[in-house]
Amino acid sequence: MGSVPQQITLSRLIPLLRIHGFISESTVVLDGVKWPVHSYGTPGTLLRRNLQKEWWDYMVVKQKNTFPVSTSLISSSCLGDLGTFSSSPSNGADLSTIRTSLRPDLLSHVAATFQLMGGRLPFSLAQMGVCTNRMYDPKWEEKLLIGGLFNTEMISHYYCLPGVSSQAFDNWLSFRLRWWKQFCRSPSNFTTVDNGNQTNGHQSSRIEYLFPWGPETVETVTNEGDTAIQEKEKETQISLRVKSGRKDVLPHVIECKMCLEPATAAYLVDAFQEKQVFTASTKTSKEREPRQVLHLHRHLAPYKVAVATTGTRSRELRLVGSKWCDELRDSTMMILDTSDTNTTLELQFVRNDALGIPYTAILNDKTLDTGVASLRGRDTALKEQVHLTQVQDFIMRHIEPV
Repeated sequence: MGSVPQQITLSRLIPLLRIHGFISESTVVLDGVKWPVHSYGTPGTLLRRNLQKEWWDYMVVKQKNTFPVSTSLISSSCLGDLGTFSSSPSNGADLSTIRTSLRPDLLSHVAATFQLMGGRLPFSLAQMGVCTNRMYDPKWEEKLLIGGLFNTEMISHYYCLPGVSSQAFDNWLSFRLRWWKQFCRSPSNFTTVDNGNQTNGHQSSRIEYLFPWGPETVETVTNEGDTAIQEKEKETQISLRVKSGRKDVLPHVIECKMCLEPATAAYLVDAFQEKQVFTASTKTSKEREPRQVLHLHRHLAPYKVAVATTGTRSRELRLVGSKWCDELRDSTMMILDTSDTNTTLELQFVRNDALGIPYTAILNDKTLDTGVASLRGRDTALKEQVHLTQVQDFIMRHIEPV
């Protein structure tokens, strides 16, 4: 996707996203500067939720000794003087009270978690939440979901012994790069870039995605050493030292930090494709308007399956389709049920492909007699005959954890 000219990709992708309710954009002016503010319709909300779930499952559920935390939207530096906070601009309030990073609040839980673990390492803290963005991007209008006033930050801190922190940094960088690549069609567009040694001498790298307008950072991985832990030990007056051989040492911190907005943009750009469609005529083949498809990974797709009906026994089909959808929802699968619409099957396929829905189940008159439905795949446009009782297993086999 990175080789596709910007004006071609974005001029066609962004209208598609707006038409189908993925995103909408407005602006606010702060101190004379215009900032973008993004909103998300149902498909965009589900896509973001699926991305958050994949991050949560990988960084929290599947990691040993990982502790999720949650903190106030108000910056910890303002919590001691809440009496001066006001939501009214006329009283002089601004966004300075809203946190710009989850990092300080995440570190505030180190001492309690250290005690919970009995001083044993390693362990991790993880959090996700909304932050304000103070880094203005003057070129945000040329981009997608980049440079907004608010970001949804997702951050993890891994605490380990100093002697293994360099290896842990390399491991986390490799883990995180693989995580990004597993959900996209063009894995080579994700690369790592060394930031060089920081002022404290420790390592830092970023993971970039090659957008049509150029590379953008989607995650940073940093070995922060023990600087933050030293400060937290002084602040809390709680010893955070552990034994390493004969020495008492402070843990080192490996930070993995990403934002949901660039992640959403990267996977939307990666998924977008225009397919040429030809229709047969009596004399020659005629090229039609290209079909726009979002080849979203099955884990990220807003809906896993859409349901459509066609036939003369419409009332019976709607009843069967409705009951069958209820059974699929019991498995927590997101279903788009359009069985009661009068839209043609072809137009439903066009819409479902644009929404990134992997499968469309088609119920017809024969389904009422045999229980067999046609299952159309988004990526191939081919149909398979599958019994209704087996559709759930069929789909689940194809969306198993990667």
